[in-house]
Formats: sequence, structure tokens, C-alpha cells
Amino acid sequence: MNEFEFYAPGSLSADAYDLLENAVRTYGEDLRFYTDFCNTGGKILELGTGTGRVALSLAVAGHDVCGLDLSSAMLKQAERKRINMPLDVQARCAFVQGNMAYFSLPDTFTRILVPYRSFNHLTTQDRQIACLQAIRHHLAPGGTGVVHLATVDHPDMMADEKHLERTRHLMVRIGQSDRMVHWEVLSRRVDLVEQILEQRVRYRYRVIDGPVLRSDIATYRICWFSRREARHLFARCGLKIVAEYADFGGAPPRPDADHIIVFGAEDGS
Repeated sequence: MNEFEFYAPGSLSADAYDLLENAVRTYGEDLRFYTDFCNTGGKILELGTGTGRVALSLAVAGHDVCGLDLSSAMLKQAERKRINMPLDVQARCAFVQGNMAYFSLPDTFTRILVPYRSFNHLTTQDRQIACLQAIRHHLAPGGTGVVHLATVDHPDMMADEKHLERTRHLMVRIGQSDRMVHWEVLSRRVDLVEQILEQRVRYRYRVIDGPVLRSDIATYRICWFSRREARHLFARCGLKIVAEYADFGGAPPRPDADHIIVFGAEDGS
């Protein structure tokens, strides 16, 4: 059994990402939200593009999109999807490898997106500020962006064993085959001061009711925010919040919900 960082090349956390996320994702309306948000045209940048779910959907809708991600394994899957698209969709979408905390691209963008809690993978304030400053630098005049954040209103819940038990196991069958992927949380460390969750997760690819064919362990780290902290970070980096939602249906912020922030440049440029 090998140990990896999450989404590292050769890891089941990367290879099984789409399978597991499609089984548990609760943000089915986010694609419609991002498509409507980007309907004014112009270039789009997606940070933390992963396997290309959002970027390719926007390209199919007719938008020019650049998707950036740190993981070469995730980008390999995104590129494999892209080259199976019609030629016009392929031409509208490009993927680049880079660190969302410290990126520099030759273009500016009318829309910049950080979907599906990707910003929470930046676990230090320095990286969070660097990312928002880079976003500000790459935002075209009059441009706007969206960041989807995980917020926690009751931090003690993160260390609650009952909460851990509800999320310890996930087992997903691969199509109609006799194979499955099993996610199991082996350990959880919660730093309530620094607001960081770290989990060691074992992935097993196996025959249903049969032998394990492949197994590895990955370490997963995210931080969480309060809404007040998020607002302060954006203001500090010259970004003006123009709308906030609790979900992709446009509900106003509320406790025990995620935080979807729509922003522009503070000076309007």
C-alpha cells in the first residue's frame, strides 16, 4: 500500500475522483449558476479546475475557458475529456498546470471562478491572500468572479465522533460491473485554532464481495472560514463583494450553509 497527497499522480484519490464525487455531490445547480453568471461573454478563468467538470460545461455552452489546477493527474483526466469533445468545444477550452495561490497568466479575464470549495485547500493565510491578489491582478476591467467556500458555524462539530461516523465510509459501484471503490476515513485531526481539518483516507478498488485489487492512502487537508473572515480577506485584497448566497438558487446567507461570494474589483477597474 502506498501513501499519497490527495490528487497526486498514481493515487486512487485522483483516479476515482469523478466516480466518488458524482455519487455524493450536492451542488447539482452550480453548473447552471456558472453558465448564467458567464453569459456576458469574454474569457473565463477557472481555478481548481480538477477534472474539468465546470470548465468543459462552460465551453460546451459557447464560452472561452482556461482551467488551472496544481494536480497533473486531475488535468490528465480533464484533457482526456476535452479531446473527446467536438472540435469547436476543444478550441474554446484549455487546461494549464499551476498553483492557484501563485499563478501568473498572460491574459486577463472577464469572469474568474473558484468552484466547489477549492479555495478551502489553501490552508494558510499567506496563500489565501496571494490567491485573491492574483485574482485581482487577472481580473479584466469591469470583470467579476465567484468563490464557493465551505464555512463552519459550529467548529466543535468538526471534532465530534458522531459527525465522523456519518462520513467515515463511502462505497460506490463502478457502473454495472462487479467492481467498486471504497473510501474509508482512517483518522481525523481537527485544529480548532488554525481551523484546519486533516484526514487520512484509505481508498480500495475491489471486487464486490471479493478481493481488493488496489489500495492506497491519501492525506487530505482543508481549512474553513467564518463569513466575517471571508469578507475581511476579500476587502484586504482589493475585491468588493457584490452578492452573497447560501446556495446556487440564490438564497441569502444563513447558518449551516456554504458561502457563495460574487465579487468585483474594489475600484471598479
